[in-house]
Amino acid sequence: MNEYNEISVDRIIEEKCVSIGTIPEEIAVFIESKKPNLHINRDSNIVFWDNRIAHTEAHKDDFISDIMYEDCFKAIPDFIKNPDVISVKKDNSSISFIKRLSQDISVVVRINNKGRYSYRTMYPLMSAQLDKYLKDGTAWEYSKSMTKNQVDDLNG
Repeated sequence: MNEYNEISVDRIIEEKCVSIGTIPEEIAVFIESKKPNLHINRDSNIVFWDNRIAHTEAHKDDFISDIMYEDCFKAIPDFIKNPDVISVKKDNSSISFIKRLSQDISVVVRINNKGRYSYRTMYPLMSAQLDKYLKDGTAWEYSKSMTKNQVDDLNG
């Protein structure tokens, strides 16, 4: 399976599935510090299966424009590597990597019971909903500028 830093619908259809990377160490440590019962597998590829394209395209009209949708689609791997906010579903079945752009964009990755990851969907998130997640403690601001010492501190 090939891994891509930028993706396209044509590439995914042609290959049936592609890797959109892994969860970076710093982000894994951050998530585990917030959700101690959730182990993040740093080696597991996040697989984007071709059957997820239609589900993602169902949200296309929720974006400000087609260009915004297309730019965000291409950048899905980057959203996972460089989120502004991270949210974990209460049952630990998925992680949302959220980018704050002119709209808050959520890229959702499903976690299966064997610790494998698959891309689920991408959609704009209402600001009020994101604020609620932050207030409820199911989402957290993520600082990309965490130093190695800060990561080590989270590890204990």
